[in-house]
Amino acid sequence: PKRLFRVLLVEDTPANVTLAMARLKKQGHKAVHAWNGQEALDKFRKNEFDIILMDVHMPEMDGLEATKQIRRMPGGDLPIIALTASVSDSDKAKSFDAGMDEVVGKPVDFGRLFNLIEGIVTEKKGAVADDDHGENIMENVPIPVIRGVDIEIGLSRYDDMDLYMREL
Repeated sequence: PKRLFRVLLVEDTPANVTLAMARLKKQGHKAVHAWNGQEALDKFRKNEFDIILMDVHMPEMDGLEATKQIRRMPGGDLPIIALTASVSDSDKAKSFDAGMDEVVGKPVDFGRLFNLIEGIVTEKKGAVADDDHGENIMENVPIPVIRGVDIEIGLSRYDDMDLYMREL
């Protein structure tokens, strides 16, 4: 059975925040958002999380520095996954050197991310889902045609037609 987690999402791009928060909540996770590394530290001090999804490049304090500081704090041994468009070997090495456990490239493949989260969070954490979160209700929805936009790829990322159309 799938588990539901307390997630700290650290991301500075509004469209990415909207998408990630919608997908996390649709899966049944309890998600809290921080706009930068400093805000993430503040929220980490005040809340308990099972996992952190951390953007790497942000203003004020980047994800690498925030991860280093979280690792030195009580409870800082939780999984931290980097969410980044910078996926070269050297960029991945910087994320791992900072203390991140995994690196997921952007745009995020949420199916892969959710499987990764399920596998990386210790079995003692999370609540067992008691209903079918993430059920695919998009199967029979007609897909509109918008010139120059690959709607099917967008829907595969958003998994929510109304939200996707508002974001477009």
